[in-house]
Amino acid sequence: MNKTKLLFLASIFYTISAHAQISGTLTSYPSGHKGYVYLYIQNGLKASLVDSVYPTNDGIFSFDGTKNKTQGFYQIALENGPKTEFIVGKEPLPPTEGKYSDVITIGFYIKNREMDAFGVIENLKSRYDLKLDSINTRAPKLNEFAPNFYTVLKEREKLLDAYKVDFNTTLNTITSLFPGTFVADVLAKLYRIPVKADFPALDKEFDTAKAFMHKHYYTFVDMNDERIIHTKFFETFIFTYLRYYSPLNTEGFKGAVDMTLAKATNEKVRNFIIGYYMELFGTKGPQEMMEYMTKTYMSSCEMTLSRDVADKVNKLKRLEIGKPAPDVTVNDISLQPKSLYGSAGKKATLIYFWSSTCTHCQIKTPEVYKTYERLRAKGFEVFAISLDEEYASWISFIQDKKLAWTNLCDMKGWKSPASELYMVDKTPTVFLLDGNLKIVDKEFPFEELEKRVEKLLN
Repeated sequence: MNKTKLLFLASIFYTISAHAQISGTLTSYPSGHKGYVYLYIQNGLKASLVDSVYPTNDGIFSFDGTKNKTQGFYQIALENGPKTEFIVGKEPLPPTEGKYSDVITIGFYIKNREMDAFGVIENLKSRYDLKLDSINTRAPKLNEFAPNFYTVLKEREKLLDAYKVDFNTTLNTITSLFPGTFVADVLAKLYRIPVKADFPALDKEFDTAKAFMHKHYYTFVDMNDERIIHTKFFETFIFTYLRYYSPLNTEGFKGAVDMTLAKATNEKVRNFIIGYYMELFGTKGPQEMMEYMTKTYMSSCEMTLSRDVADKVNKLKRLEIGKPAPDVTVNDISLQPKSLYGSAGKKATLIYFWSSTCTHCQIKTPEVYKTYERLRAKGFEVFAISLDEEYASWISFIQDKKLAWTNLCDMKGWKSPASELYMVDKTPTVFLLDGNLKIVDKEFPFEELEKRVEKLLN
């Protein structure tokens, strides 16, 4: 089947004040048809609408003039037709022509020097990925307790480094064939893999490839070049650092975020990265990272978040230290509603989310209760909200441990309105309030509970 061709009639210029124009002609255009032609720009994995126009009765259309055309990946489509990806670089797109009936079914066909370079580099990347998959599939799983673990690890890393060097060498050759293109100047740098061979003086400084990549992952990428956000690959690029070259825990994630954002001082790039992390941690967790991002970076950033993530950010802001604790009402053992504001201690209150089926809670709850018994006469109260779903198991645990504090549960588990209001994502979770019911502490080690409460009481 012959692919359709789109006629680009004008040269395209790419500077900050450019008068850019993308235009074309559709042949055999149906008389009286009024479907739009849409132009999108790639922002990470999302394509954002740039403009839309009606073709003339002769099938001629033009996106022109007032909107600057940034270098990067774009998509174009007829209304109800498939999107076609193309790259805008420094060079004008060559004139081509397309038949309407083909465009509406299989999309536009756009061929230029940028797309030629992209095709070659993607082919190289696919072959490299297949080699890596082959190594990982054939190689036995490394046993860290084996007597020759480090020897085998070093041999595998040496083989992988050889593949990486070969990939980088071929990549450099390809980019030399397409100088000045967006693919050579931007995309190839995202694809290039740092290896120890690039830093021979540092070879003995790093014992493992992961340690090396943790330090040098961003070496070849200009994190202040705004064009990098207009590819599908930048999100994958920063996620790879987070997932494979940083410790997979909250502190490791914080370090990876800080490292990445320290490299990006450009406002647009920085905002994009913060927005990506907010969406990632907002949908996948951990929630501590949402709190960290909100507290550390959101105040200096303007971005559009999805509705769900924006709602989570607003909830987190209401739960910040120093803010009044949201009032909440939950049924007690007698199935009578009790509100936080009506049951709080005179000087200190602990909101304690737990569950009788949570192993960690089974250990910590009696310890928390001992602190309550020692300090309740001084004005300390515990508002213990269980996320149990079965009344019998909840009551049985309370009776067995003789928990005589304010016991509450609505039998709705994680869907409890109290849990959702306080954004509880694990048990136990605690919020420490002062005598004015302001949040003064949260998420602290249980071993420090008594000391922190006594500070409020005194």
